[in-house]
Amino acid sequence: MVDDASRLSANATVVLALKQGIIDGTWPPGSLLPPEDGLARWLGVSRVPLREGIKQLEALGWLRIERGNGTRVTAPDFTVIEGTLDFLHRYDVIGFQHLHQLRCLVEAEVARDLARDPPAGLVARLREVNAAIAADHHRPEGYVDADVRFHDLLLEASPNPLFPRLMAGFRRLLVQSRRMSFSGPEAVLAAVAAHEAVVARIEARDPEGARQAMESHLGQTARQLGLDADV
Repeated sequence: MVDDASRLSANATVVLALKQGIIDGTWPPGSLLPPEDGLARWLGVSRVPLREGIKQLEALGWLRIERGNGTRVTAPDFTVIEGTLDFLHRYDVIGFQHLHQLRCLVEAEVARDLARDPPAGLVARLREVNAAIAADHHRPEGYVDADVRFHDLLLEASPNPLFPRLMAGFRRLLVQSRRMSFSGPEAVLAAVAAHEAVVARIEARDPEGARQAMESHLGQTARQLGLDADV
């Protein structure tokens, strides 16, 4: 039997070696790790610490265990910090005001960047989702789902790959804030109009106008949440 200290040492060996192999390109994102037997021999460990190390890296977003297929390397994002953020929010270390400030910084910049060179089809997809918000504006659930999708489309299209990964870590708080900001059908239709103003400026290739339209929209959201919109 391997004692606890040895097992921890073997786990650390597995985690560090696999991380290094992913970072240096031995196993790029999307690839499968070698079979367990060969990997264990290469690392000089037994299957138990190998599996434990792989599970640790899966929890951190580096790997995904696919039953019947193997272990695939993934591109980690900031979703792994969701639990930490939930904890900090629960104990009032961070609040919706702080999240709103982050959204203003990131999403206004994203809107400006996209207006410089809008990706093909983006404007049409944004308007399609915005129409779904308008069609389901009486139901908080329908509004929240479609509104999240609208902002996700903007983030996913950003030329800066850090922005969508960063905001992914705040997803639960973002959804919660959108539920809280629902103040009736008229407010949802106002959000639809604000979204269209952003889309129109992106379509017109007006970076400064797109930034201002997004800031105006987020200011509207802040007021619905009872926050200070002047950030």
